Amino acid sequence: EAACSFVHKCVDRCMFADGADIGERLFALKIQLDSEYDMGVFTLGDLRYHHLLDADLSSVALDALYCIYQSCQIEKRPEEIYDLMYNAGLKDLGIESLMQHGDEELPEFDTFLDAWIRFLSDKTDAISNRLFQEAVSLKDDFAFSVEAARSCAGTHPQLYLKLLGQNSGASEETMLDLGVEALGLIDRASSVRSEVALMTADYAVRSGKPDIAEMCYVESFRSSPEPIHYLRALLNSRNAGEIKGELDQIWEETPETTWGSSDLYEIEFLTGNFVKVLTAKRGMGMQKALGWSESFMKQGFALFSLYLYEGTKLPLGMQRMKEIASSALGFTAEGYAKGLGKNEPNDNEDFYSCFLKWRALTPMDGAIVDKALRRMKKMVELRVTGIMDAGKRNYYGECAAFIAALGEVEESRGGAAGRKQSLMTYYREKYSRRWAFRDELRGYGFLK
Repeated sequence: EAACSFVHKCVDRCMFADGADIGERLFALKIQLDSEYDMGVFTLGDLRYHHLLDADLSSVALDALYCIYQSCQIEKRPEEIYDLMYNAGLKDLGIESLMQHGDEELPEFDTFLDAWIRFLSDKTDAISNRLFQEAVSLKDDFAFSVEAARSCAGTHPQLYLKLLGQNSGASEETMLDLGVEALGLIDRASSVRSEVALMTADYAVRSGKPDIAEMCYVESFRSSPEPIHYLRALLNSRNAGEIKGELDQIWEETPETTWGSSDLYEIEFLTGNFVKVLTAKRGMGMQKALGWSESFMKQGFALFSLYLYEGTKLPLGMQRMKEIASSALGFTAEGYAKGLGKNEPNDNEDFYSCFLKWRALTPMDGAIVDKALRRMKKMVELRVTGIMDAGKRNYYGECAAFIAALGEVEESRGGAAGRKQSLMTYYREKYSRRWAFRDELRGYGFLK
């Protein structure tokens, strides 16, 4: 605390070299920790977090940065300032806050800003990316910002995102060209490129260029192979067959290391590789009744239920399957609307309507339909038996939903009338002493 106060006194008394020295030492501290739980180190921020230090670290950091700026030679100034910002780890710390900290304008600021941008240009950590974007914006020059984004597309692709999202006064055509350029420069494996593609698609739609918009949808999936990007690209194309072939080829060539947040079996299902989803051990091929959270059993059951259901209105069991399937595919109306050139989601583009459009484009062979129905029956029997034997009451509702959904699917496909009720009755009688289970069945339409 005395050292923190000392740095502030150095600012007041223009003892900049001493303030810089102590400030740098403070934020470089690694204090050895020995506790009941583990051994490690505390930083200055850790001391403050655990109420062991009474000091405003943002103010201390700005005091130290001001001292560094005033005392350090200009050729060394960027590195010294960066090191302290990095060690401080304060998310709001930046050059703009430093500019506003002192009573006078920082000397040689324009020269420093150019040197600062050059220094940050080849660094790839998150702090550098934030500071680089801030520094470029301080130039307040759109042409300069575009050139900076172009030259640093490999290290700071986020700058393109910022430029595409800001109101620069440039024409829609100019912004569209900027987005297309970015797609050619940013690494294809970068998730940022996927976001850039969708922002570019917005400009393309508003500019009346559907061919570019469709290209952007495909590129969004290429850089971030997630289900929602697959659906957007497929369902908003003028030639679905051609686009599906391109998307499926991209997926086949995508290495496992770039799957991102997408699970393998979600995309396999959307591409129509139903057999793999049904049979793979980590798909729907698990033979154990418990531990389903580690596989694709629940998600797969829900997706196949929705696919195989032929009714016009979703009953209670299918409504629950829709919720599970939507979550499995990471679908939100807001997320799906990105890149479609709309200010808000369209009510006609909810998950189920999109699912039905996808289903119409992805036929399932009759033999696979039979295989899926057999597997789903086995899964329900396996799951209910395992949950009941283990007495896991918190999963009774899930079991009831699966039973109801299976009965609803079978009825919709021409099964015996009342198939859902008979299936629920069978399991109710089999576990007649489980009153909580009966109540869960009633929640999905059981009438007894």
